[in-house]
Amino acid sequence: MVLPTRNSELHAKFLGFCQTLVAADDLALMMAEVLRFAVEVTGAQSAVCLIYPQPDWCPEGLLMDNSAGILPFDASGLQLPDDQPDVTSISGDGWLALGLNAERLGWVFLPGGGYDMDRLEMLSVPVRMGIASFIRAQQLRQQVTYLQTHDHILTKLPNRLYFHQKLAELIASPVQNLAILVVDIDDFKRINRFGGHSVGDQFIYHVGQMLAQVADTLPGSTILARMGGDEFAFILIGADRAAAAQAGTLVLESLRRPFMVQTATFQTTASLGICLYPHDGNSVSELLQNADIAMYRAKEGGKDQYRFFQQ
Repeated sequence: MVLPTRNSELHAKFLGFCQTLVAADDLALMMAEVLRFAVEVTGAQSAVCLIYPQPDWCPEGLLMDNSAGILPFDASGLQLPDDQPDVTSISGDGWLALGLNAERLGWVFLPGGGYDMDRLEMLSVPVRMGIASFIRAQQLRQQVTYLQTHDHILTKLPNRLYFHQKLAELIASPVQNLAILVVDIDDFKRINRFGGHSVGDQFIYHVGQMLAQVADTLPGSTILARMGGDEFAFILIGADRAAAAQAGTLVLESLRRPFMVQTATFQTTASLGICLYPHDGNSVSELLQNADIAMYRAKEGGKDQYRFFQQ
């Protein structure tokens, strides 16, 4: 690749273009900058940019036209070349396709031909840098979000924050019925006293695994979270009273099965509280409060059972 000389105005624009793309954390901004630079260095009247943030993602496309500005572009009519050259022609459609990186994640389409190849290749380096930077930023955001919304140290299940967010989203959606189940392990302090916190942590891990298996067997969509300590919670999407009761029975039966932690065999029970949306509340706080009330009534009633919330 032939870069512009250091003293040229184009070189300064090239360096600025690189810096802009590396700093971009928005895909539309990145593509807009690619288009501006492509049109400037080639003199083309229009250009199309397609970027695949990851190989299996659908492309996002923008069109830049000198008269119309930057517009969304429907990429369904463009066929990417099957071979790997950096610059290749697509027969029959009047576009020149410039592959912007070896992974084929970025493409610029220019109408016609007759362009300076060195100037075309100037696009590949900054776009490669920009795509890599964008993917790293996306991955970092995903990692931060995961750490914020999951019990990543012990059970790997979603946590209370995730549960609250999803419940709020469901309440705001057109969904008509929800069942909220709060599960609290009976006499968990006795397990901690028996084996210490190491055994207690492994016990909670096994409980999380058993509840996850129950969630996988339930009909419809289910969200399971560890709310903290020895408390877990389910959201059963679209569930009525009968479905919630069936789920509660399956949870209790699952937890009664013996399992090993280190060299000890444990068999536990739990108390469940169940409330129904919208019958028992219309907000996250109200629903969780009422499910907690029902759970405590189950404990007071002898444990190892579920109770529905009652006014």
